[in-house]
Amino acid sequence: MTLTADQIAWLQRNRTLSGTCAAATAPVPAGGTSAQSPAQSPAPGGSPAPQPLAPPSASPPASAPTSPPGSPPASSPASSPPSGSADTKALPATDTDVFFALASPELTPDDQTALDSYAAKFIAAGSPDKVTVEAWASTDGQASFNATLSRKRAQAVADYLVSKGVPKDKISAKGSGPTDKFDKANLAANRRATLSPKPPSASAPAAPAGPPAPPIDLDPRSPANQKAIWDTIAQVDEATSAA
Repeated sequence: MTLTADQIAWLQRNRTLSGTCAAATAPVPAGGTSAQSPAQSPAPGGSPAPQPLAPPSASPPASAPTSPPGSPPASSPASSPPSGSADTKALPATDTDVFFALASPELTPDDQTALDSYAAKFIAAGSPDKVTVEAWASTDGQASFNATLSRKRAQAVADYLVSKGVPKDKISAKGSGPTDKFDKANLAANRRATLSPKPPSASAPAAPAGPPAPPIDLDPRSPANQKAIWDTIAQVDEATSAA
């Protein structure tokens, strides 16, 4: 079969555009034209026609984020305080009692101020007494946890007193576990440590010394001593006569 000039020119253009040899062997229709696909047909002016865009594929529905394998499950919101623990904060300290927040052995700033005063008075008075620290926990929660917590509270008070100069060998600390003996309704009153004895008072200043006493006159020849001697002799004689 003899190709016309138009057919040869078409083959050359199609080979340049596609870069393959398949177009060179495609059947050429009679009359110098060929049935090309829209993607292969040259656009007017010699430029290749743009290929139609494929319709966007439907995106799969977004799935909820999953945790990587082996990761711990997401934590649930923090649980509310145990029943009966409406107030989880520590009560104000007194001169012999310090209070703690729920489930905590940490001293509050108010506790530290009270213990500063106790230690200062104890040292200033030179007290020979031994300080006893006894601590408790409230009854909410596990008994074993509260028993350990009470010991930690007692030790926290003892350590603080030592840091303020109270001799360690003069402090005895013990935890007495959970209790509600101080207040059954307000459990915060049971989260405490008690110190005994009460903080000693500073010694009262000594009274100022008065004027010195006059020297004793021991001279028997002085008129005052002569009179005292004769008075004493008269009393002895009188007592002897009466006997």
